[in-house]
Amino acid sequence: MSFFLGGGGKKVKPQYTGIQVQTSSSTMAITLLWGLNRIAPNIIWYGDFQSHKQKEKVGKGGLVGGGVTSYTYSASIILALCQGPIDDVYRVFRNQDKTTDFTSLGFSLFLGEVGQAPWGYLSSSHPDEALSYSGIAYLAAANYDLGTSAATPQHSFETGGMRYNTGPIAGGDADCAHVVNDLLTAPEWGSGFPETSIDQDQLWSGPDATTTGDSSFQTYCRVKGFGFSPALSSQESAGSILDRWSQLTDTAVVWTGYSLKLIPYGMKEVTANGYHFVPNLDPVYNLTDSDYLSEPGEPPVIISRSDPSDANNSLKLTINDRANEYNDAPVEWKDQGLIDLYGVRQGSSIDAHEICSLVMGSTVVSLIGQRLAYSRNNYEFLLPPGFCLLEPMDIVVVN
Repeated sequence: MSFFLGGGGKKVKPQYTGIQVQTSSSTMAITLLWGLNRIAPNIIWYGDFQSHKQKEKVGKGGLVGGGVTSYTYSASIILALCQGPIDDVYRVFRNQDKTTDFTSLGFSLFLGEVGQAPWGYLSSSHPDEALSYSGIAYLAAANYDLGTSAATPQHSFETGGMRYNTGPIAGGDADCAHVVNDLLTAPEWGSGFPETSIDQDQLWSGPDATTTGDSSFQTYCRVKGFGFSPALSSQESAGSILDRWSQLTDTAVVWTGYSLKLIPYGMKEVTANGYHFVPNLDPVYNLTDSDYLSEPGEPPVIISRSDPSDANNSLKLTINDRANEYNDAPVEWKDQGLIDLYGVRQGSSIDAHEICSLVMGSTVVSLIGQRLAYSRNNYEFLLPPGFCLLEPMDIVVVN
């Protein structure tokens, strides 16, 4: 009957003696973020862990309960976001809650400028540990409320990263040409590719892009409404990243032996979003029978065509849907005519987390799907050394 007495019914919940870190790693790559996307942080510093005793009364009516002793916890933390400088943090997702005001949770934002000052709280309370984390964007909070658990809540942040809102359509995405150029040439964290080895005229829009037009990669992406928001958070070769981005932008990446070119596959003039794309359709050579090298009795040009029944006629692209808190969203393309004739031929699903717009995702998957379904002709021929200056994506007339 001890629970009727004041001192006999006391219950004590276990008290934690240190923070339970769930998302901290010294080997995690620093995220590279362009545009606007949702990213998870990495805890790069914590300290000042404290437990706060709470006592709750229990019992009803005339019964005198001993109470339950419980604890709440707090700690000072730094959450690294990504490579800086960034534009801002627009939304915070904390467990099941979300807010547009990170300051209401006690956070201060450091944009990741090179040479940024250390967090003032660390400078005063832990001067030996006060690092500037130069070039890293992060959020810091002193005595951050952890609630009744010693574990840090699950955080993610909608963050405006590098080249924020430079894309052709307002919404936060980055200009694709700038993203590619940054990946290849950024001096602090780029892949070390020489900027002088990139064909600048083919990469960037020229002075006539908004009037008479040009055939550059940047102009093509702008008329198509392509904008990227990549969040590169794991180690990956620059080559595989560039291959993925070229597929998503309907572009061929060409190394000529001395210069890197990004040449769009688009074959039609397009005017949109204030830009005018004019494809370069001028043939480099007009080939005739006298130009080919072939064995006696063999045709100079061998033409082959894949069976349309083998072509993929259905394709899915998975994007991060910004309108649905960046959850995965499948975007599908189908050619119903080919499906009716040959049945469904499902292509491999493509991950495109750089894309956060369903409209852009629909355009991208349609272009990829049509290329898989309809580009079925192959032409093989052999030319003498006099044609050695031909480059991939050059146009020739085959007679």
